[in-house]
Amino acid sequence: MNQNIKDGRDNVQIIGENNTVIRLQQDDAPTPGNPNLITCPACEKYGIYRYADKCPRCQYSFEQERQRALAEEQRKREVGAQILAVMGMGVVIVAVFASQKLGLDWKRSLGLGAIVILGGYTGILFLSVGFRAWSRR
Repeated sequence: MNQNIKDGRDNVQIIGENNTVIRLQQDDAPTPGNPNLITCPACEKYGIYRYADKCPRCQYSFEQERQRALAEEQRKREVGAQILAVMGMGVVIVAVFASQKLGLDWKRSLGLGAIVILGGYTGILFLSVGFRAWSRR
């Protein structure tokens, strides 16, 4: 839990569970580019500790921001798993087709299915990246 305490002389910020104290003088400014410092999305104050619970200026809760980021990460994992499942079904479908229509044994038909599906997926991926690059122009 982070706290800001003003004692009239210095601004003292208590950070973390072990109550590590950092004293900031009036002329001290946060170091630009420090990876442990972030900007508050609500009030745009720079120099807030990355793992702070709230912004000391506007009391914006970073916990909500972290929960939103975790939910987005979980959604991306689920979409990735769905894509992988669809690709697996595609390999099986192409393998069944290859074994019945082309007379290949199951090992060769699975290999052909994997090549066709991965090649198609790679082609779609390249087209989507190319389209994004083209649309930015």
